[in-house]
Amino acid sequence: MKPILISLLFLMSFQIVLVAQTIELTEQEIETLLCKKWDIEYMEMQGMKITPREGANFTFLFKKGGSFDLLPNNELDPNPVMNWVYSKEDKNIRLYESDSTMGTIIELSENKFVLEFESTEEMPMEGMKGHFKPALEK
Repeated sequence: MKPILISLLFLMSFQIVLVAQTIELTEQEIETLLCKKWDIEYMEMQGMKITPREGANFTFLFKKGGSFDLLPNNELDPNPVMNWVYSKEDKNIRLYESDSTMGTIIELSENKFVLEFESTEEMPMEGMKGHFKPALEK
């Protein structure tokens, strides 16, 4: 029993290190991985996986220099100022729409990023995460 427990603890600590390493990248590596078009794969809320309906688009287009577009555009605010900022100290990437925090990218790899949405009074999104994959070019 003791060897199994030690093995489980070792594997759990190894997994935590791997997840933490995904954002411990240079700014050049962040731009290389992030700056492309990403489509929603699924949303996660309180551990439940929610897949988007057919035809429901939720796409990010990240650009070098710290800006991004959210597609399709919001008809109420067709030209919002959207920026992303990498924090070496916090080991995450924060997304901003105008002066408001949209959320934090907590995981980034070549094939996936996970966005933890910011919860506000107007938009209560406590515990909501978006899982994104690279968009297929058409």
